[in-house]
Amino acid sequence: MSISQISAKEFRIRLAALENPEQKFAEDDLQKIKIQSVQFILVLREVYGEVLDRKKVWERITNGLPVAAAKSMGKIDKFIAEMLAYVHANANAVVGNDTLKALVDELKYESKEYQRLFIRYCVEYRMLIALAAREDVENLKSLQAQTGSNDVEVLSTGEIVARRAK
Repeated sequence: MSISQISAKEFRIRLAALENPEQKFAEDDLQKIKIQSVQFILVLREVYGEVLDRKKVWERITNGLPVAAAKSMGKIDKFIAEMLAYVHANANAVVGNDTLKALVDELKYESKEYQRLFIRYCVEYRMLIALAAREDVENLKSLQAQTGSNDVEVLSTGEIVARRAK
């Protein structure tokens, strides 16, 4: 077993927890985390339990993030599971949510450091993430009204796809 040598300055920085973990990630990774965190909040809104007061959806989600993070011990699957439990997610809504499945698959293959950064980001910026998610919901409602379809999707290319009910 080899012991790596670090300078006294680096040791003090690590000991004082002054090292900024975000500095290890490229700007593209941080941007990706921002997008994923908004997607996660939107998914939680979609699977939000019927036993809870729907008027408090944003409050419940934002309050749950630090609770789930504390229980997760930095593990992404535990964090997601705790959040689903916190919002009393409907099992049928969870298993039928393709966005959640894709997000879980995406996050579980990221590095442990990336996963921990995602969790920290969700906790630290939870109000701003909720604000962005709510804006996305309002934009989608506007598109649904304009197209006359409840099944509207905005693709990553910016193209809007509206499906008509049969």
